[in-house]
Amino acid sequence: MLSVTEFFKNAVVNLFRPQKLGRTVSKLNMMLKNRTSIFTPEPLKNAVQDFFGRSTSLFAPALAGDGRLKTRIAVVSATKGGEGKAVISNYNRPRGQNITREEDHSNDMRVWEAAMATSATPYYLPPFEKIETSTTYLDGSIFGCCPAQIAYEEAVALWPANSPALDLLVSLGTGLQIDYQPHTPSISSFTGFTGSLSVISSMMQRQMDVEKCWIRFQSGMPPAIKSKLHRLDPPLDDDQRQAFDDASKIEELVSTTKAWIAKEPGRNQIRDIAHKMLANLFFFEPDDNSVARAAERVGSIGSGENHLSGSIRCRLHRNSGGLRRLLTEKVDSLWYTVVAEGSLVDEWMVANHIWKPLRVTDESPELSRCVDLDAGEWTVKVGVNLKDRFGSNRLHVIALRVRDTEKYIPISGFPATLAELVERASAPWLQ
Repeated sequence: MLSVTEFFKNAVVNLFRPQKLGRTVSKLNMMLKNRTSIFTPEPLKNAVQDFFGRSTSLFAPALAGDGRLKTRIAVVSATKGGEGKAVISNYNRPRGQNITREEDHSNDMRVWEAAMATSATPYYLPPFEKIETSTTYLDGSIFGCCPAQIAYEEAVALWPANSPALDLLVSLGTGLQIDYQPHTPSISSFTGFTGSLSVISSMMQRQMDVEKCWIRFQSGMPPAIKSKLHRLDPPLDDDQRQAFDDASKIEELVSTTKAWIAKEPGRNQIRDIAHKMLANLFFFEPDDNSVARAAERVGSIGSGENHLSGSIRCRLHRNSGGLRRLLTEKVDSLWYTVVAEGSLVDEWMVANHIWKPLRVTDESPELSRCVDLDAGEWTVKVGVNLKDRFGSNRLHVIALRVRDTEKYIPISGFPATLAELVERASAPWLQ
């Protein structure tokens, strides 16, 4: 089977292959309304069908019924001639607020259909029509070619108030082209587009300002969220810049990306993100009895203390090879600190805070001791007792030390006040 990179390269090269009669003839046919795009969608459709299968349902993971957690995915598209947003996903929102889920699951999106719906960029490709529902879709770039904000909005919709905060959001760019104005098709070229001209104009402007869209989204977030937003976008030199449909530079882009990954700052960015992903494999699970007692005292005022006890667990399967490698090769130890509200920093360096080890045994804080030796299985369950004075807004932080860094990286759901932890534990949980 092809790797994802090889699949993408082959699909792009075949899709944007030079036209037999030339681009000028294609443009003329568009003006005469003989066709609705410069390129035909069949090469992309065939590539996606061959890679994912012709009948694979986007909801297939949810219908598998084997009880395992499945990756939830979503793509952004547009309907109603470009004036309506559609989030095509393989999960259900709470309270039935799914945008594109059909009553009859046989009409649900197939994987290849979702790919075509989110790729139908006006001028370059025609709108995609799903025959079963008579719905026409256009590329989601009409609403924003940097979909990080939509992903964040989806997270808020999936996990309502009192649920765990965002752990990590990574936006992947296609090459940072600073002060570069790509070719913009004329408005008269959009013969297959039924939306208003203002929608078209806004779409084209956003396509040229991907980095600005990301900066606007990031700057509008509170500090606790902003520190968890990351974007990987290798900068391109002047001679590496390319048009939207210039498939001749695919190999050059691959080489540029590999070179960026191999040196600073790209290598550091990816390493930091990888460390945070490792840390977010661990989470705090409060004891039920402790939650009930703490919930009664949340908001109390006085000199007494509130307590919340529980365990630190890991999302990897019990006794799995992945968990064994994680504990023995990657991570070192668990630590704890409390900081004043408003003193957030991204890396939680030891120079700024006093960290205490969460000791699994009296002799060592090493996380590799977090194994159920009596059962002969690899698992993680570290007992923790959090406490704070009533009404405190101090932030509790449980952090992980990874073996090749001195940084203290918060685990999933942290930093948080004790009251926030209690509220989350008391809220309905979306699995």
